[in-house]
Amino acid sequence: MRRQLVVLLLCSIGLAGCTRSLQGHWSGTSDYFNAPFTLDITQAADGRLSGTYQDQHDKGSVDGTYNGEPTCTFRVNFGDTGLMFDGTFDGTKRVVGTLRRTGGQHGFEMTKP
Repeated sequence: MRRQLVVLLLCSIGLAGCTRSLQGHWSGTSDYFNAPFTLDITQAADGRLSGTYQDQHDKGSVDGTYNGEPTCTFRVNFGDTGLMFDGTFDGTKRVVGTLRRTGGQHGFEMTKP
């Protein structure tokens, strides 16, 4: 247990040869009027992101690239419009940042178990 905690802490600051990944099931909150939302993200070996997004009113597809940095950016496409997520990833299970849409921007936080 103690060893796992040390490795987790080292990974969260980018040490110990850990690979940061956005892959997984995420739950998010925001002051965006359609929140809360969920994302299911898959991350390929080259960093490409794909997946699904769902909130109270819309469903969309996720795309983007994540290179392991603390900052991350990805898009959600609805077909006729979309959202842009710009955030800071803690390296394990939390992203905090700004969600941009046509006509405005909102703060968001998303976490995974």
